[in-house]
Amino acid sequence: MLVLLLGGCNDTGETPSPRRVADSASIHDAGAEPSSEADPACTVSRDPDAIVAGTALGECIATAMIAAGTGVMVLEGPEMETTTTQYQFRPRLTVVVGNDTMRMVVTDSGGWARGPDGHWLQEDESSSNPAVRIATATLRGLRATMQPAAIAGGYGICPEWVSEGLSSVEGDEFSDYQAFAFRCAAPYQLAGITVTQLKIWVDSTFLPIKAITSSQSPILESSTVSHFSAWGEPIDIPNVATAP
Repeated sequence: MLVLLLGGCNDTGETPSPRRVADSASIHDAGAEPSSEADPACTVSRDPDAIVAGTALGECIATAMIAAGTGVMVLEGPEMETTTTQYQFRPRLTVVVGNDTMRMVVTDSGGWARGPDGHWLQEDESSSNPAVRIATATLRGLRATMQPAAIAGGYGICPEWVSEGLSSVEGDEFSDYQAFAFRCAAPYQLAGITVTQLKIWVDSTFLPIKAITSSQSPILESSTVSHFSAWGEPIDIPNVATAP
């Protein structure tokens, strides 16, 4: 879903000096096995073959992300440029999205996008500048998608999930790491695209670890992989206070 919002801004200038925030310790280590104890805040069954409502799983994941406070998602696929998203949910929503050709920063009250000249374009609904208007629309869409309720709703679009219990996470980078896997029970439609496969691995607190998605439309078949990490760790937020 995030990939639909990315693009439209080229990043060719120097990145502003980052500042460090959220000094809490990491609560997710991809090298550690998840606890067998269920998170008391979530009642979703992780037993193999259990059928789980999409809204219930989405709420558990969103709640875990908010509790962590910060995290990082790397989204990659053969038809797209790898993109990194950094989240901060407390004390206010802050999201940093970027790759080699674009960068955006949104908070709950403002947003900025890197323009083709390397300068930051500030969100401004009243602007008559075409570049600012495009940036504003993109930033507003990004902010809406990154709200906790929207994250929960995104996973809830799949009506039913099937728990696969504790299993190995796919991919050589995880070696023998075990996590709780859920797969969408059946294909579903999203904005004219058929999502044919959706699978996610979460830790014992329902923090995402990895997700894979396959989809098709009349003109295109695509697949993406999302890697989640650094839950609870500081993130880098560009200094856009002096944006022109």
